[in-house]
Amino acid sequence: MSERVWSVPELLDARHLQTLRRLLERVLPYPAIPDGPTVSDTVAYVLRRLEHEDRALFGPLEQLLERTAGSEDDWLQAAASTPQYPDRGVFEALRGWAWDGFLADPRWGVNRGGRGWTHLGWGGPPRRREAGAGEGR
Repeated sequence: MSERVWSVPELLDARHLQTLRRLLERVLPYPAIPDGPTVSDTVAYVLRRLEHEDRALFGPLEQLLERTAGSEDDWLQAAASTPQYPDRGVFEALRGWAWDGFLADPRWGVNRGGRGWTHLGWGGPPRRREAGAGEGR
């Protein structure tokens, strides 16, 4: 009989998820953009990252969420202002994930409609030309 493999969302309780949400909101305050990127989309994106390419960060992040519940501002102040802070790597990951959630390609389930790009005055990546388009045929 094989051992059950737990998914990240099953391992984080509601308190952990709320703390993650509060940390992401503080790392990058999401502006109110109608139908635009939201912190909820970013939380889902982070959970997907932790399931796959960033799985090694799950343990450190889970421990951090346990310790910082209710004191997110204090932790962020210390982590952001102290280069050798013990949780600095997790802080860097959170900051990167927050920006990904705001600016990544919408096909990854974040930055709905590219509105994060529009908010910053950028139209997004250039569209790929169809093969043969514009070749005078």
